[in-house]
Amino acid sequence: YLGHVRRGAVVRRELAVTKQDLKAAREAIGDSQARVTATVKSTVEQELEAQAPQATLGAAPMPPSGAGRGLFGSVEVGYTNFWGLDTPYAVIRGKGGEIPYGKWNDVGVDRDLSIKPALGYYLPGGNGIVAGSYLYGSATGTSTTFISAAADPFPGGGSLVGPGNLGPFDTLNVFGAFARNKAQLRQADVQYQYPVKVTNRLQLTPELGVRYVEFNNSTVMDYFTNPTTFTTASPAFSLSFRSESVGVGPKIGLGTDWNVADEWTIAAAGRAGYLLGHNYVSRECRGAVACESPTPPTSANTDSRGFPFVEGDFSLGYRSRRVPGLSAALGYRGSSFFEMTTRLRDVPAFEPRQDVFENRDLTYDSLYFDVKYLG
Repeated sequence: YLGHVRRGAVVRRELAVTKQDLKAAREAIGDSQARVTATVKSTVEQELEAQAPQATLGAAPMPPSGAGRGLFGSVEVGYTNFWGLDTPYAVIRGKGGEIPYGKWNDVGVDRDLSIKPALGYYLPGGNGIVAGSYLYGSATGTSTTFISAAADPFPGGGSLVGPGNLGPFDTLNVFGAFARNKAQLRQADVQYQYPVKVTNRLQLTPELGVRYVEFNNSTVMDYFTNPTTFTTASPAFSLSFRSESVGVGPKIGLGTDWNVADEWTIAAAGRAGYLLGHNYVSRECRGAVACESPTPPTSANTDSRGFPFVEGDFSLGYRSRRVPGLSAALGYRGSSFFEMTTRLRDVPAFEPRQDVFENRDLTYDSLYFDVKYLG
């Protein structure tokens, strides 16, 4: 009996020790789980904080470059169109009459290629960027109007008349007209920019600079008196119209860059300014006999004035990881210069037949592809 009692006491002591060991194990496991949970939570919070926008409001660092010198160059090729240049060149009327029949026929320009090289430098210590660019664009367009004898709306015969003074249209019957319109833009910009890092993915870039613009628009209108043959080599007479504008002045702007992914950036920018300059406009009649009329064969006017302008730009950019410093962008830009150019105005029947010039807003827009290298 005493042996059984001793063995029972030993078992109870062993059970008590086992319970204590289990309790200690549970506590150790609980502590380990708490530590693991805290570690995971801390790691997740740090990762979320790293990904979330963080306000920094400091000078933005220079992007990754090839050599770290801060010099960069770029070349932009655009597909550009000019708006507001449609020039009237012909409208039908009855022979010997003053009243135009129907709508004026206009000639404009077609979309064409443009080029814009640029150079710049990131100042040391995050003190901003100085840069300059030069944009050249040109475009042409043609239009033809002729009178068909079978579709002549006037029983006594019809004739074409051009804009401005009647001149040779008083003495000749015109059956065909061919017009060529050409536009040419030269634009130079110099600016200082100071990129500001707003968050780890968002950057603002205010800029202050100077813009120079030279814009030329010319239209040549050939008129034919033969009702069956129209060749540009032998018109009966020609009218040429030219508008030349030059302006220079300050500009301000604000751009934003949003890094949507490691290699991709969406950028937008707006600019405005005021150019001081002048506009020269002229119309000239050429023809051995037809232009010898009571009205002067040449009329011209020079006007000094200002040209306010606004500009918007939007692009999607890609930055190469394999070639540090190399980036490319595909974008769209639109610019408007108020009263930048002048054109001949179509004259209604009730107005005196004379040269009437009107100031017009010049707008050009461009779809472009830009390649940039930062060394």
